[in-house]
Amino acid sequence: MEYADTKIAKLSKGMVQRLSVAQAMMGSPEVLILDEPMIGLDPAGSAHFREVFREFASQKGGTVFMSSHIMSEVESLCTSVAIIHGGRILYHGKVAEVIQKVLGYSVIYLEAQGLTEQTIGKIRELANVSKIVPNGGSLEIIVQGHTDIRPDISDLVVKSGAKLYSIRQAENMLERAYIEALSKSNSGQWTI
Repeated sequence: MEYADTKIAKLSKGMVQRLSVAQAMMGSPEVLILDEPMIGLDPAGSAHFREVFREFASQKGGTVFMSSHIMSEVESLCTSVAIIHGGRILYHGKVAEVIQKVLGYSVIYLEAQGLTEQTIGKIRELANVSKIVPNGGSLEIIVQGHTDIRPDISDLVVKSGAKLYSIRQAENMLERAYIEALSKSNSGQWTI
């Protein structure tokens, strides 16, 4: 009850966000419509909201419609997405499908020690690998289509005798897709 007598105008942006979500969830709604729910929150508040929204959807069967420009939050929370620009829906569907439709590729990050040119050449020869970009002690591997070739890459690296530290899909692919979708829209090349 620390804030019971505090006027909303005196609260921080993060506290106002928390209050707004609490108000929206009163009365056990089936649908939440939220505009930029993570703006103004500290990392702990964002983590708490992610958990609240996931619980609302999975345990209570609710649906969350969220408008946001924080693509990493959208990518981590949402199952479906619509990219809207200029009042038009440019792309919509499952998150992975929209990323694939807009970009046509995925990115894998590989961190390993002792990779030889021969092993990198074998990775380059895998189906759908279009480009390998060295990045310090790691590789950025561009894969056309929506094929997950991480097991094949791991196998090649381990069999070569190199030490495999990590292999993961790139994060923030939705942000890349969003930027590309807007670029296509501005050039008149967009499609639903």
